[in-house]
Amino acid sequence: MHRCERRRHHTLTLTNAEGCTSTCTITVTTTPPPVCTITGNTSFCVGSLNKLCGPEFATSYLWSTGATTECIYVSAAGTYTLTLTNAEGCTSTCTITVTTTPPPVCTILAMTPFCEGTLNKLCGPQYATSYLWSTGETTECIDVSAAGTYTLTVTNAEGCTSTCTITVTTTPPPVCLISVDLVCQPGTTRLCAPAGAYSYLWNTGATTACIEVTTGGIYSVVVSSAPGCTSTCSIAVTSTPGPDCVIIGNTTFCEGQPNKLCGTPGAAGYLWSTGETTECIYVNASGIYSVTVTNADGCSSDCILTVTMVQPIAPDGIMGPIAVANNQAVSYSIDPITGATAYEWTLPQGWTGDTTGTTINVITDGASSTDEICVQALFGQCPGPDTCLTVSFITGIVDADGSAWFTILPNPSHGGFQVVPTGRDHGPIKIIVFDVLGQLVVAPQVLSGTQATMIHMEHEADGVYFLRASSGDEDRVFELMIQK
Repeated sequence: MHRCERRRHHTLTLTNAEGCTSTCTITVTTTPPPVCTITGNTSFCVGSLNKLCGPEFATSYLWSTGATTECIYVSAAGTYTLTLTNAEGCTSTCTITVTTTPPPVCTILAMTPFCEGTLNKLCGPQYATSYLWSTGETTECIDVSAAGTYTLTVTNAEGCTSTCTITVTTTPPPVCLISVDLVCQPGTTRLCAPAGAYSYLWNTGATTACIEVTTGGIYSVVVSSAPGCTSTCSIAVTSTPGPDCVIIGNTTFCEGQPNKLCGTPGAAGYLWSTGETTECIYVNASGIYSVTVTNADGCSSDCILTVTMVQPIAPDGIMGPIAVANNQAVSYSIDPITGATAYEWTLPQGWTGDTTGTTINVITDGASSTDEICVQALFGQCPGPDTCLTVSFITGIVDADGSAWFTILPNPSHGGFQVVPTGRDHGPIKIIVFDVLGQLVVAPQVLSGTQATMIHMEHEADGVYFLRASSGDEDRVFELMIQK
């Protein structure tokens, strides 16, 4: 500060050119300079404004910042100077040095997201002087149960503050559901918690989504999601025996006659290997058929049945005479067929004979000019197609009496027979010659008109042969005799 001198009286003597003198006096007083002080915080928080003020009632102010107000606001550390002037024009200068203090670091530690229905701990930084949460709490840590945005203001020892916020969300707990509540004996049942969870822990110790159980009891699982949320669920499993499974039906059946197969009567449900869901099905092919029967508890059992369709076949042919006399004892036979269990013969009217084998001995009866003897093979209960042989009855040589078709000359012969038409037009006549065993001797020929036809059998052995003649619906048999 400047100090002004104090002089009370001041005398002045003046002398002019002529040597004359005058003396005069003045009394002056001195005024002290203004007191210069700067008030304000010498330390303030970074980022805030610090108010510096000079003394009141000065005439003028001049700060080193250039400001001319009584007070100024500064935001930076440094030395600030103030020059004061009072009404008498006296000045004083003073300075102040201020420093800045950094604000405290504000961070909030928390888990986000956190599990719905649980408490989430939010904590500010350690060692702050004070805490003020947007919930109104003033502790370092708080517990929250709801999602939202939370704000914290922390203050350090210098009084500096910082504010920070955190937004936390909640995650619903994972869905926990065990759907199966029945164990069917014998066997295993699969229990599964919902797929896609982060981890599983069953009361059996298993850590997989699904487990296999073989006995009844209470089973529980803890299901965890990635954020660590857990849900627990349990199920009481009942052990019940499975239904008896049986397929009722023939293991063999005849072609063309569907075979009825039935599952266990009274079951709650059926599922056949054919896709049908009825208690009984009809099958028409050989194969292995299975059915799954389910009882009222939902337990099921499987069973299978192999069935074979019998496809009967006809005998190749009947061996025996095709021309017989009345009341003649003859035999007919067939070759055996693999798989046939019996044979059933059908005889012409009036014939007698009985057998279930491949050969039958019969006594003929000439009730008609032609008839059939038939046989079918039986495969269990399945009859096969008929094989038949047409048999004609010997009527002897017919003379040229006007009703005869032709005459045969000579008969007996050495093997050559001339067939001479009677002269009447009976239309085309088919002739064929067999031996006594029914074997073909002369291939079929057709007679027409009145021209004679020669039958050559010179190479055949002596004996009786039969010529069958057919015209329209009528057959006649003639006996031929070769004698050499």
